[in-house]
Amino acid sequence: MVSIAQNRAIDSLRQVLSSPLSEEEQMLTYNRLGSAFYRTQIYQDSAFYYTEKAYNIAVEKGLLVDQARALFGMAGIHTALKRYESAIDYYEKALIIIQEVGSQFQLSSTYNNIGAVNFQMGSYREAIFNYNKALYMSLESGDSRQIAVDYMNIGEAEYELGRLDASKEHFELSKKHLESLKWEPSTFFLFYAKTLFALGQTLEAKASSEKSLTISKKENDLFMIAENSKLLSEIEDKLKKHTSAFDHYKTYIKYSDSLDTARERNEIEKLKLNFELDRADEDLAFASKKSKYTYIIYCLIGIGLLLLVFLVAKQRRIIKMTQQARDVQTQLIGQKLGTRTSMEEDAIADKVNLES
Repeated sequence: MVSIAQNRAIDSLRQVLSSPLSEEEQMLTYNRLGSAFYRTQIYQDSAFYYTEKAYNIAVEKGLLVDQARALFGMAGIHTALKRYESAIDYYEKALIIIQEVGSQFQLSSTYNNIGAVNFQMGSYREAIFNYNKALYMSLESGDSRQIAVDYMNIGEAEYELGRLDASKEHFELSKKHLESLKWEPSTFFLFYAKTLFALGQTLEAKASSEKSLTISKKENDLFMIAENSKLLSEIEDKLKKHTSAFDHYKTYIKYSDSLDTARERNEIEKLKLNFELDRADEDLAFASKKSKYTYIIYCLIGIGLLLLVFLVAKQRRIIKMTQQARDVQTQLIGQKLGTRTSMEEDAIADKVNLES
């Protein structure tokens, strides 16, 4: 399930995108939106869509650091989608940029991430090779946080190869740095618990897994909750605490089912996203046509208004000329009537004179 806080973050960022932004602001918002979708653990196609948009702007603007950041994001998304070869390609592209920029920390982080993809692919020796590259650079830079991560990653890979003593040794080295940093990542305690359990240190393994489970619940990390519940079920079964083992197993099934349901919802989300994108393109095309037609309509209205003004003016001139013609006619008729009246009066006068 996606938490309310995650939904709010996504809605908030989408709202930001609807406001006027510069291209750099759009790029940062796309990156953040991609990261927000990535953290949901299920909407990875949406995450990739927005992260790729950020990358395209970074390329267009020639922003190398932002290109590397987006490539990292796309590589992480492809890793989550189990597209491992593509993920490595993205990391290697980022590696070229980072070498150009000259960031030792980012080089270490990149090798670490490539090692993580090797790990996901089951190529544990290659993973250790890349983890050791990262560790060498981290030790040179003196970054305790990264050193802790590197030792932890090597410990995980050693565990998968069955080198349990080497695994525990690297976890112990990681633990020292984590304690100095007061940092408690759930992944450390889970994998450390697996190593301890495999070495037969059952109670120590239980304590470490329970700590990881507590942290995972606070972070609402469904995958880690499921993994710890599964391990604790095995540990409790080993300790002959069958009721507790069954309870943990039910929790494991519950969260595994939730993840499966979420993946199914992801398919719906992809369809929904594609629909929204298509609709957005249609709206944009319609808006473009509407703008074009609106412009034409406004031009026609303007021409119509000019014609109307011209016609009104012409009509007024015609009315004025007609009125003037009527005035002239009236004057002429008046003059004729006056002449006729005068003639009639003269005729009457002449008649009177004759009779007398």
